[in-house]
Amino acid sequence: MLKRTLKVRLYPTGWQKQALKELQIRCAKLWNRANYLVRQEFFKSGNILSYETVYNLVKNSPEYKALPTDIAQAVLKKLAESWKSFKELKKLEKKGKLPKHIKKVSPPKYFKDRKQNKTLPMSVIPILAPRSYSLGDFYFDVVVPKDFKQTYPIKKRLEFLATYKIPYTSYKFKRAEILNKNGRWYVHISVEAPKKEVKPKERVNYAGIDLGVRNLIVLAIYDVKRKLIRVYQFKSKELWKEWKYWTKKIAQYQSKLAKSGHKGKSLRLRKLYEKRQERLKLAIQQMANKIVQILERYNVKEVFVGDLTGIREGKNYGRELNKLLHNFWIRKQIEEILKYKLEEVGIDWSPIPEGYTSQICFNCGSKTIRPRRHFVVCQRCGKLHSDINGAINILKLGLKLKHLEWKKIREVHLIWKRKGTNRWVFKYLRIYKKHKDKVLVRTLANNPPVVVVHKDYCPKSSPAFLMRGG
Repeated sequence: MLKRTLKVRLYPTGWQKQALKELQIRCAKLWNRANYLVRQEFFKSGNILSYETVYNLVKNSPEYKALPTDIAQAVLKKLAESWKSFKELKKLEKKGKLPKHIKKVSPPKYFKDRKQNKTLPMSVIPILAPRSYSLGDFYFDVVVPKDFKQTYPIKKRLEFLATYKIPYTSYKFKRAEILNKNGRWYVHISVEAPKKEVKPKERVNYAGIDLGVRNLIVLAIYDVKRKLIRVYQFKSKELWKEWKYWTKKIAQYQSKLAKSGHKGKSLRLRKLYEKRQERLKLAIQQMANKIVQILERYNVKEVFVGDLTGIREGKNYGRELNKLLHNFWIRKQIEEILKYKLEEVGIDWSPIPEGYTSQICFNCGSKTIRPRRHFVVCQRCGKLHSDINGAINILKLGLKLKHLEWKKIREVHLIWKRKGTNRWVFKYLRIYKKHKDKVLVRTLANNPPVVVVHKDYCPKSSPAFLMRGG
């Protein structure tokens, strides 16, 4: 079984929004009462009360009884998890291994505005078990306190209009959380999804992946029988333009807010940030789908991925490249989505240390010259893109080979096509062959224009497109 999160969009009416906000306040009041007991004990003796102890202390309180049992218990469990995380971070702090982005470790706080002396709504409404909620065709319902039925027009459960993108019938539901994100209501449901049945077939090939900035991913597939290396470059230039477009929109609106003297939160600004993130995530998901499609076609059994942990630390490449490296490039998200997709189809994922993989020629093993950032030159073998060289070296490291036998390299470039398609489409093809004087000799350059016939059809996503790589 695979653990996943099902995201469902809710469309509450006016009075339903009011009911949800009241639920958030009641959850916050229970959290504050339970958190007070845990904090007092921690500051007094240094011990953290367990979930069972806290439950026995608050189960008869008005805050606990004001909520349905599954929601009240879920709030206490969430509090226990927060204190457990705090305890683990304190251990790391003592050892000096605290992550650099965490400057101070503090106990879980209250949902309270001390200046106005009022309770703030809890960020989520947690639900412990699926017996207290259900998801159906275009609806989601949840249990509510008994007194809600007197205040609001509720017969049994609070029911919302809901939409979701993936089927749910084969999933086993677990915990759920209702949350408000930039004015929109969602429910995130933890599910256990069955693994897809993979048709038994002989997988004999291997692939290497080099993660970069100008190229989001360079995928190198080694065909053992044909001694052929297929390379797919996912160029980030067009995606980078779109990211800059939304960044400019954000900067313009921030300037407008500053001139007007606005202080505090802005819903429109949060939505702009969310839109930029959504566009980037969509491109990454589409790229992962394309990679899985290619890997399955060429019977790849294992993928070796360059481990780039700590690459951002202490790096300064100038203003534009720093924006790319520190803001635009989200390596961890790319890895998580790709790993998730590969796991579903039964392809193994193996991280490989990436040190010096771009500086050594994959063919002869000698040190290369790097006149520019994007390509390397070997005195014996010729000129090659640095990311391609890195991807093939990662592949060699994974296979533990000193020498890789090859006859031809087929290099396919793909770009992100936003308007009308939202797809990665073919841009052009390069072919490298062995030559007696210099090994890496470019023999063909095919650069047709990218044309999309219809909004719902892209010929570059058909099986014929994949054949360009082989």
